Amino acid sequence: PAGWIVALMLSMACALRLARFNVALEDPNKPAFANAYFTGIPAPAGAGLAMAPMYLGFLDIVPDGHTVAKIVAVYIVAIAVLMVSRVPTFSGKHMGRIRGDMVLPVLGLAVLAVVMLISYPWEFLSIVSIAYLALIPVSVRSYRQHRLADARRTAEVTPPAN
Repeated sequence: PAGWIVALMLSMACALRLARFNVALEDPNKPAFANAYFTGIPAPAGAGLAMAPMYLGFLDIVPDGHTVAKIVAVYIVAIAVLMVSRVPTFSGKHMGRIRGDMVLPVLGLAVLAVVMLISYPWEFLSIVSIAYLALIPVSVRSYRQHRLADARRTAEVTPPAN
């Protein structure tokens, strides 16, 4: 029964996350820099992160499910909480155009990623999951720096009230 509760929590977090995303699209007060960030972990990334214990299990890094079930349940609940949280995470959709001299290296990295996904799926997915989790604090720090810079610009532009 506890496993079902955790699974339902994750699916409810996905639904709430998608609802928040749809509502946030129409926010007129959103600062320009905020478009480069999601609020909370996006649903597809959250689903992939929830599968990370399985990836590690296929690599024999995590023992069989019965011995670590409680730890995995807590991990999945934490992912669900991160999905509905206000933690800013990098969006990636506003990275801009790729410079002409970088097209070939970026294309090469994309091909390498596909080859790694096909050849070493569990290793690749594990590394991507760990890298995504490691980028969350970097994303939070970057968001805070943008927010402070935006507040400074607003304070400079706004005349003092007398």
